[in-house]
Amino acid sequence: ENYFAELRANEFMGSLLVPRQRLYTAVEEMAPMCNVTIVRGPSLDPEFEGAGITVQSSGAMGFFHLESLQRAIASRFNVSPRFIQVRMERYGLLKLGGFSA
Repeated sequence: ENYFAELRANEFMGSLLVPRQRLYTAVEEMAPMCNVTIVRGPSLDPEFEGAGITVQSSGAMGFFHLESLQRAIASRFNVSPRFIQVRMERYGLLKLGGFSA
């Protein structure tokens, strides 16, 4: 029960510090500057019907480009890059692995 309460508190705080729509807007704006491709598709979240996006970066530098994007967004929200990575995963912006080779 305590673990579940902590998970809910973490999720609340995450969505308070980095709201979904603001993160989507930041990704849309900053991805091209970091050589990260936005892939559009149907939303996987029943709460947010319509178009969804994921990010993808390929090639030998793909991981570096994705990390650069996460650092830039983290700086905008004044949180850590790891925090942004978790939010991106939670909101479905990252595919498994985060990039393709």
